[in-house]
Amino acid sequence: MKTDPTIFIADDDEEDITLLTNSLTDRNSMVTCMDFHNGLVLLNYLKTNTDSLPDLIVLDINMPIKNGFLTLHELKQDVLLQSIPVMMLTSSVREEDEIRCQQLGCRNFFKKPGSLPGYIDLAEKMLLLC
Repeated sequence: MKTDPTIFIADDDEEDITLLTNSLTDRNSMVTCMDFHNGLVLLNYLKTNTDSLPDLIVLDINMPIKNGFLTLHELKQDVLLQSIPVMMLTSSVREEDEIRCQQLGCRNFFKKPGSLPGYIDLAEKMLLLC
């Protein structure tokens, strides 16, 4: 586990981003979180800032413009980005979504928690992935 990880979060729900970011920084004050409101913005940033790649990428499946599946696929096809661990954080409970994410190279698949204690627990798990 890295002491000062950088985590990129791509999600179009501002409340989910805030809960996750606050939970992560409460658990580790050295963590740096950057948020992106869809996969296209994330990919554009990554491709133009290759000197500052994150330790973990968190994707929501359901985002406008470029969803989590398409974003994950592009990440894993790019030689410079494919080694970055990616986890899905989604409201989907569909087993086929989890299977598809695994097939595309996703490291972990988590359902969005419904409470602050759930986000805190998730933050602890995420920090172990960095």
